[in-house]
Amino acid sequence: MKYRSFKRIFACLCLLFSIWPAQAGEPSPAFLKGESFLKQGDFQRALTKAETAYRNAKITRLEYFKLKGAVYNGLQNNTALAELCRDALTLYPKEGEFYYLRACTYKDTQNPKEALADLNKAIALSPNSAKAYLKRARILFVLTENLSGGDYLKQARADLKRSIELDGTQAEAFDYQGIWLSTEGKYQEAISSFSKAIALNNNDYRYFSHRASAYRTVNELEKALSDMDRLVVLRPNVSQGWLTRAETLEQMKRYDDALASYERAVKLDQNKGDSRKARARLNLRIGKYKEAIVDLDFLVKLSPADDEHYWNRGLAWQGLKQYDRALKDFNIAIDLNPQLPSYYESRAKLNNLRGEKNQAARDKRRADKLRQERI
Repeated sequence: MKYRSFKRIFACLCLLFSIWPAQAGEPSPAFLKGESFLKQGDFQRALTKAETAYRNAKITRLEYFKLKGAVYNGLQNNTALAELCRDALTLYPKEGEFYYLRACTYKDTQNPKEALADLNKAIALSPNSAKAYLKRARILFVLTENLSGGDYLKQARADLKRSIELDGTQAEAFDYQGIWLSTEGKYQEAISSFSKAIALNNNDYRYFSHRASAYRTVNELEKALSDMDRLVVLRPNVSQGWLTRAETLEQMKRYDDALASYERAVKLDQNKGDSRKARARLNLRIGKYKEAIVDLDFLVKLSPADDEHYWNRGLAWQGLKQYDRALKDFNIAIDLNPQLPSYYESRAKLNNLRGEKNQAARDKRRADKLRQERI
């Protein structure tokens, strides 16, 4: 009897140690497998792994909460994540991970104080959490941009630096560093940071978009175009990529290629005006007035109170020498926005073409007066 009891106790201990981490704080193999799915962005497989492993006692409840929290965060399911953090912090109030995850449920621009309070706790409990430092840096940079006073910028830079020191494999950290360097006008340094982000993850279209923007700013257009080519491969069905590619080609004066990319952008962005507005601007620039009017008619119907559309259409009608139509559009533009000197200058030139010299002179005086008031 004693022997059988001993065997049962021994078997239970073996089972216990088989599911317990080898050392305190050491993650289980099943947890590491779930994390590998997370790193690949395969959130559904990570969630399935967590559910199965927990059901089969391959991971602890703490690991289960951590995996599920990371999945919800990756999927940006803030409602589910907030509920999980509430339950997890009841059981594990000294786990910094859940304060970090709860901070991720807040909008940086709407709840910065709540997010910072949780991140401060997360860092105090887990001082080597690179992602917590990165998240706090991002919020502090937001505060720097939106609020005056406070030494937010210094702390934000320190947090970003610390995050990269702790984990140099965070593509997101280098991307964000590049964004901030761009805002400071340090474009070559920004390009270097974006390049590090791309080296770590060359499947995130945002990094190519950000580097392309920096390349365009320093007039390295071939490199910018190369990044945009990669971007539209990664995101072929998003209009913004084709729009930015078209703008880059236009900057290179490759107008036919630019118009082809604008066409792709317009087809993907049928109910918005950004792509059509950009294409109309280029067609005006190269003298394709009829094509410009097609887009401007659409824009006027889309936004009938936007004075710029009428002004641009007036320029197109003027290019086609349809002066009465041009005058009508210039008049509407001025009625909608009577404070822009360029509108009066355009109407002055048109009235000179129409032989209305007195009206042209009045418009010219009005334009000069408005410019003088702005000085």
